[in-house]
Amino acid sequence: MNLEDLKVKYDELQLKYGDPSLNSIYNGGCTNNPDICFVFMNPTGRNIAATKEWKGINAPWLGTKNIWDLFWALNLLDEEVYLRIKNNIW
Repeated sequence: MNLEDLKVKYDELQLKYGDPSLNSIYNGGCTNNPDICFVFMNPTGRNIAATKEWKGINAPWLGTKNIWDLFWALNLLDEEVYLRIKNNIW
C-alpha cells in the first residue's frame, strides 16, 4: 500500500465518521525518506486546514499550539520561529 492508497482509505473514514463540514488532512511534510515521522489523528475544527475554505497547505498541525512545543523540544525549530509562534505572531 502506498500513500495515495492511504489517502483514499482516510477519506472514506472521514466521510463515515468525521464532521462532513471538514476535509481530511494528511501529509504536510516530507514523504520520501523523512528524518522523523509524526502521525496526527482526529483533526478538529480548530485546525484551519480542515475547513472547506482553506486554500493553504493541508497540514495536521495547523491551528494546534502544543505541537510547536514538541517541535521546539526536538530542536526542529530555530529560536526566532519558535518565539514568534509562541507569541501568536503567525
